[in-house]
Amino acid sequence: MKKEIIVGLLFALGSTGVALSADDPIATRKAMMQNVGAAAKAGGQMLKGETEFNAVAAELLLRTMNTASLGIGELYPEGSEEGGKTTASPKIWE
Repeated sequence: MKKEIIVGLLFALGSTGVALSADDPIATRKAMMQNVGAAAKAGGQMLKGETEFNAVAAELLLRTMNTASLGIGELYPEGSEEGGKTTASPKIWE
């Protein structure tokens, strides 16, 4: 059971299909936010008891969120306000 949870979590976190690249900050930040969403969902399921708690999986999802929080600011450079089907709020650049 624990192995299945960890494999599922890793698959969810790595299944964005987008290569992370400084050349495309919009695609990179979208992929990062998808990973954070998957981690939050998995964590929420554990907290609600919908999924069995697994300390290794919990650590992985917390590391995913922490890593995203450390680098997300660099993914909003000037000039990335539009294009790439971004849904980032214009308030970010104010």
